Amino acid sequence: MAPGADISGKWTLVADAGGQLIDISVELKQSGSDFTGGALSHLGNGKIDGGKLSGTSFTGVLRTDIQGHPVDFKMDRAIDGNKLTGTFSNAAFGVF
Repeated sequence: MAPGADISGKWTLVADAGGQLIDISVELKQSGSDFTGGALSHLGNGKIDGGKLSGTSFTGVLRTDIQGHPVDFKMDRAIDGNKLTGTFSNAAFGVF
């Protein structure tokens, strides 16, 4: 994808949480350099807010619940061809 690409659509992500692989289905909706979305996993559902795309990288916040407690994960991702790579991070849970 070229810089300024449209990341709208459905993506399947795999997060490695200390050796536990978590499949996450994500649907992103982009408008210009901003995006929002939703996420589904066996751990729960969440929403993505504050997404910003710049060239081939983007950031955002995944807001979800873990064991009934609201948790925000910072997303730092890169577009690598037709794949997304990067991290989810939270002070209490670390980096996935």
